[in-house]
Amino acid sequence: AEYFEALDTTGAPPPPAGVRTVSGGRHAVQTFPIGLYENLFFAGWKGELWIEEGKPLEQERPGADGTRARLYLLLGAGNQSSVVGADILSLVFQHHAAVVCKLNPVNDYLLKPLEHAFAPLIDAGLLAFVTGGVAMTQALIHHPSVAAIHMTGSDKTYDAIMWGGHGDIAARKASGAPPNLTKPFQAELGCVTPYILAPGAWSDAAVALHAREVAAMVVHNAHFNCLAAQVLVTARWWPQRGQFLAALEAE
Repeated sequence: AEYFEALDTTGAPPPPAGVRTVSGGRHAVQTFPIGLYENLFFAGWKGELWIEEGKPLEQERPGADGTRARLYLLLGAGNQSSVVGADILSLVFQHHAAVVCKLNPVNDYLLKPLEHAFAPLIDAGLLAFVTGGVAMTQALIHHPSVAAIHMTGSDKTYDAIMWGGHGDIAARKASGAPPNLTKPFQAELGCVTPYILAPGAWSDAAVALHAREVAAMVVHNAHFNCLAAQVLVTARWWPQRGQFLAALEAE
């Protein structure tokens, strides 16, 4: 929100909240919290970006030299529609890219709402939405105008794009065969996300709360979330380990 408020008022991204010099003469830039909302809700927190040693604060201002934005193909997530919007904003405003967003077929019903929400970017020629199946995806991936690709989805989809079409995918990948694609390809895939419980003296309310949180992760969106707990990590010697597992089973 602060980013777009700054663009509306000054035409530029928001300035850093603070800059200091750390070991080796490096710049450390406070990037969080910024603005009234973040400072109210995250009092006492601070996030910094440490610049590489010897590098200036501003290393790139995309488009300042007159170069055109490169074209990204975005293969939109199927599990969470909000990820599609976040990816579009990241590619356009952080990567200086124009975007062709190919929706996952399960989200084709969102085409009209997304076109309405992102009308300013569409009108500016920075964004287009398309729908279709595997043939459409393959055509876009290998189109000469597409400079890079970003996807959120299954590792199986990624492997099919990179090593498919020439026999057994797993065997090709294991053999060290060159991938089908040489374009930059960013992929956020499924993972085994841990939920780590720090041992300590927990109140009954805290035990109940975290047991319910883990259970909620499993049932929310049928567990199709990259942030959802896939493995529970506890200390075997934690005195309340049994209490927590019993509370989790009850939930």
